[in-house]
Amino acid sequence: MSARALGVAMPQAGAAASIAPERAPVLSVFDYPAPLLTPGPRISLHAKSFVIDGRIAVIGSHNFDPRSDHYNTENGVVIDDTALAQALRASILRATRPDN
Repeated sequence: MSARALGVAMPQAGAAASIAPERAPVLSVFDYPAPLLTPGPRISLHAKSFVIDGRIAVIGSHNFDPRSDHYNTENGVVIDDTALAQALRASILRATRPDN
């Protein structure tokens, strides 16, 4: 039975254009006939941020998984700046407080 038949919402994968043709069969696992890309103005960035040793800020889209390593087009910025890293750390701590 397909995921769609079970009522599972299948999000559109904006990164599908980066998949090499020889890797496209991976997508068939989802058994979902709708196109993975649709035209329109929807633009978004889903980024990850972390701080290393209190002085290096890393911000990017990369997930630590094989799909990001081999299929998707990912980006990242590494910034060696203590003030920026501390500001990012404060922002992360503020955003992840239990009361937030």
